[in-house]
Amino acid sequence: MVPLAFERALFRTDRGPILAIASTNPILSPMPNIAAPPAGRFTDVIGRDHVQSWTPAEIGAWTGLIETFESQQRGYAAELEQALHLSPSAAGLLGRLAGADEGRMRLSALACAAGLSLSRVSRIIDGLERRGLVVKRQCSGDGRATNAHITNEGRVAATAAQDCLNAWLRRHFFGQLSAPETEALASIFARLADGEPQTNLTCDERGSV
Repeated sequence: MVPLAFERALFRTDRGPILAIASTNPILSPMPNIAAPPAGRFTDVIGRDHVQSWTPAEIGAWTGLIETFESQQRGYAAELEQALHLSPSAAGLLGRLAGADEGRMRLSALACAAGLSLSRVSRIIDGLERRGLVVKRQCSGDGRATNAHITNEGRVAATAAQDCLNAWLRRHFFGQLSAPETEALASIFARLADGEPQTNLTCDERGSV
């Protein structure tokens, strides 16, 4: 199962065109010969004095992790937009609706599950409704709540988006790694994530707005 925090990050970017994986990525390319700490936001956030004490391997590991994740996000966002005219956020909402009981969820529950604001989810659902991929209806049991129902066209789009994302990751992420490298990454990330507190969400899929 994909951790919720990563799943949310996976579908929250609406950034621009594909950028190549940074050459400083220690996982997908040989370790560079880094003579100085990286400039820009990494140094600004962490502090130049601290970064100057890092080894080249530590710099490559940290910046490589961040840059690889961000470049992957930008890449599949551009792929989804070009192929289906969907943002990852829209694709994620369609996927959740397609997997929900009877293909419907309250907007508040959808926002909670996706880690997005209710106002943003409402805007995305409005756009999907204009394309005939979802239909909004008032909840019969609670006049304050609005349900989003996925249409048959929406299910087709959700499947196409999932196929598109899977194919992109197969080419640009898993395809760049050997089986031992993939196993090593999985082991490292599992160890780093071990003990990390999980957000205890109480998202009632039929909860009111």
